[in-house]
Amino acid sequence: MKKVAIIALLIALCGAAAAQAPPGSMPSDQAREAEIRKAYASWVEAWNRHDVPGMSAIWALDGDMLEPDGRHADKRSGVAKLFEEEHTTVFKTAKMKLTIDSVWFIKDDVALADGTYELDGVRGPQDKELPTRKGHFSTVWLRENGKWWVTANRTMIPVQLIWRPQ
Repeated sequence: MKKVAIIALLIALCGAAAAQAPPGSMPSDQAREAEIRKAYASWVEAWNRHDVPGMSAIWALDGDMLEPDGRHADKRSGVAKLFEEEHTTVFKTAKMKLTIDSVWFIKDDVALADGTYELDGVRGPQDKELPTRKGHFSTVWLRENGKWWVTANRTMIPVQLIWRPQ
């Protein structure tokens, strides 16, 4: 009985060791997706605290962002400036919920993530709270030096097209 238990333990240990990636290699798709999802979770926490340095910290130095209204922020410094403008005005009391629908690995170190977001507490003219804002996002991520960075983020708010019935 002891031999069987020892053999089973050895098989389990060997299987676990074989499943681990060799040092310096790229983690599996599941591990990489978990890293990206964790980065999003940290970003949403920073967003909901209106922590501009925390929000912009995941952007690549040369990354960019395009807002639904067409505003474009270039480089991490430009993204931080846009976040600062938004979070001291229209988003100063807003809270975000983010849902990641998919993470697709284009290459081992490049991923495209798509999902949806909801914003509550957005302030409009005369500081009036606006209805919940719902939209979609697509983000290109690049993995450098063991960390995932946002290189491009695109957000949009769907509109009803006049030639399509509701």
